[in-house]
Amino acid sequence: DACRVIVSGDEDSNCLIIACADGAGSSRFADIGSTLACDQFVKLVQEFLTVGGAAESLTFDEIASWYQNIHIELECRAQSLEVSIRELATTLLAGVIFEESAVFSQIGDGAIVIPDGENFRAVHWPQSGEYANTTNFVTGDNFLSDLAFERVDTPIDEVAVFTDGLERLILRYADRTVHTPFLEPMLGVLRDNETADKFFEPLREFLESPAINSRTDDDKTLILATRRTKR
Repeated sequence: DACRVIVSGDEDSNCLIIACADGAGSSRFADIGSTLACDQFVKLVQEFLTVGGAAESLTFDEIASWYQNIHIELECRAQSLEVSIRELATTLLAGVIFEESAVFSQIGDGAIVIPDGENFRAVHWPQSGEYANTTNFVTGDNFLSDLAFERVDTPIDEVAVFTDGLERLILRYADRTVHTPFLEPMLGVLRDNETADKFFEPLREFLESPAINSRTDDDKTLILATRRTKR
């Protein structure tokens, strides 16, 4: 797994950039693929903002062009390693959250979760691949047809992003809802702390605890964010 969380801009106008990727366990250089995908997404968003890109300009076509760029970068890295691009197979979940709107995109499993009234909802449901226990990857032949995109034109005050190792703990597959009691206590702690620094180690210990590991055998990446001044 790899992830990046960047706040770009100043106090008066800032943007939260989130990227989270899960490299395929069967791919030799999955760690390189997932890291490159996250780094490249953040770089592309920052370049977009630097030239004055606005929230309303982030259409499906714009995001698709970024995923196309990331795919090309993965191809180039695979060539330099003298391997097939499949050896860098990775998912990619991403969000660009402005003051009054946000765009989310995803190829693969895992999920992005945002508030929905008193509860939360998954922006996109985890993607399954052609065969059992498989998913879609940015490195796939038809990756753009797998690209899920959603624009939200209301303020997003909180967000959770996670890879498939936490799906069964946070998502209810029976009715495709989010298990709010799992997320709410962690977000509550985050809301109540002026700095997130003291939050990291307890969260790491919790995610590595026997109670959690008994319910999943995969890598676990969890990004949590809350807006200090709610809209």
